[in-house]
Amino acid sequence: DKPRLATLKLGDSAIQLHGWVALAQLVKTSDTLTELDANSNLELMRPTELVLAAKAFAEAVGCSKSLTSLDLSSNVWKKIGGSRLPPLLDCPTLTSLNLSMCETGPEIGEGLGSRLRGHPAMRDLQLDYNQMGPGGMAVYAAIGECGLTEVNLSENKIDSAAADALGGSLAKSKTLTKLDLSYNPIKGGGVALGKGLATNTSVTNLD
Repeated sequence: DKPRLATLKLGDSAIQLHGWVALAQLVKTSDTLTELDANSNLELMRPTELVLAAKAFAEAVGCSKSLTSLDLSSNVWKKIGGSRLPPLLDCPTLTSLNLSMCETGPEIGEGLGSRLRGHPAMRDLQLDYNQMGPGGMAVYAAIGECGLTEVNLSENKIDSAAADALGGSLAKSKTLTKLDLSYNPIKGGGVALGKGLATNTSVTNLD
């Protein structure tokens, strides 16, 4: 019989490669799993294993037809693993994705942004402490082209050029209510953000 789980919490469980592969199989085959928390689980993984785990797990989530909430926060995938994570957003039912403090770097930006644009379900996206910088341009631009209501981009090395892209997204978005841009060197990009906010009618909370 297929697994009938609806919620699975495995935070801080020291999952190793074989565990991530098994978890990927569960996610891929279950038609009832809606919420998965697997935060803080990479402490014992070698770099080569990070790549394999990220690829297997992200592709499995992308195939899920039931998952709505996924927490992978505090898993330090870094650049080598982070570049394999964008297929997470191939999951059409996913509404909440937490990649907070994963240190993915800019490599995650293009793939994540292209999938975020027009995503049918995504509402809550936590990407703080990932240091995407200019490499996250596709993500910043896509925020205005989907139904996101909450986004956290603090500590992402967002400069004035990236802030310009975010300003454009703010002007377009009709759904975003909360945006966290704290601890970013925005500098002159604040002008574009201000213009975007002047047009936006949905944002009620900006940090």
